[in-house]
Amino acid sequence: MSERKKNLLKNKQKSNPYIKLFFSGAAGSGLYFLLICIFSFLVMKLNLSDNLFMPFGLVFAVLSGLLSGYTSVIPFNEKGLIYGSVGGIICAVICGTVAFAVNGGKAGSGIFLLCSIILVSSSAGGIISSGKKRK
Repeated sequence: MSERKKNLLKNKQKSNPYIKLFFSGAAGSGLYFLLICIFSFLVMKLNLSDNLFMPFGLVFAVLSGLLSGYTSVIPFNEKGLIYGSVGGIICAVICGTVAFAVNGGKAGSGIFLLCSIILVSSSAGGIISSGKKRK
């Protein structure tokens, strides 16, 4: 392998970890908003009750938190609780800010519940990810 390729490989491995954590939080919040959009479409087309948004929104928060925590630990493969929590904080800040803006600036109990569920599930996702063996 040439010297230039070795230097490129070293620089790629030393890339900024904060960017990786931000993208893992963004991936989790993107999943949350995608699931909410699909569910909103189904509620509209099937004439379902609006009362279903809270329970399904919390299930979607668990899934997005798990994804955020899992993907935040993959580049490091250690300290799953810490890196998973950091990825979850980023995801919770993004989701909480958007929910706060959609509610017209009113912070209801649902926003705090959403953020806390994302934090707990992202920590669990980080622990799950750090336990996986990678080649």
